[in-house]
Amino acid sequence: MAVNADGRLEVFALEPGGSGIRHRWQEGPGGAWTPAWHRFGTAAGTAPRAARDGGGRLTVTAVGPSGAGTFARRQTVPSGGWDEWLPLFGWSAAAPALAVNADGRLEAFSLAPGGARLVHRWQTGPGGPWDPAREFGEPGLRLAATPTAAVDATGRIHVLAVTVDGLVRTRVQERPSGGWRPWSAFGDRPVAPLVSGTPSG
Repeated sequence: MAVNADGRLEVFALEPGGSGIRHRWQEGPGGAWTPAWHRFGTAAGTAPRAARDGGGRLTVTAVGPSGAGTFARRQTVPSGGWDEWLPLFGWSAAAPALAVNADGRLEAFSLAPGGARLVHRWQTGPGGPWDPAREFGEPGLRLAATPTAAVDATGRIHVLAVTVDGLVRTRVQERPSGGWRPWSAFGDRPVAPLVSGTPSG
């Protein structure tokens, strides 16, 4: 789910069996939803994710069937119209996590199947093209699932990841919109690792 620039909520969901992606949206801020689900994408391997950049446009990410490539689709204008799907990452365990930098640029984090490689990309400007993918994970550590990313009150992105052993690791931006501190432990209490693509209950 994501919020359009005009305040309307929009929901994106994976059809049973991964046969396609559908979406619905509010017809006005806080108002009624469209009566039916509308087709948004073809077959996908996992549920999509969505976020809004600083220019006001939504971006939706999704993984192809069996994890074969990750793609992104962006609104043509804030709150309306959609561009074509474009490649974003290679093989991925799930749709990339998205976070909005303090300067409005989206940043995406993608985990390879098996959890041994974590990479990230970011927009060169709010709503603009994406910088080439770069390594982001810790050498020798295998993750159970795509990390979670969120922005704190100072504008810095925090990334939380769980290893296959249930240890929680975190990495935080050095400053809003730029630079990253090294990975560190997020406490010493293990959690139940939930592998990407598996149900939570």
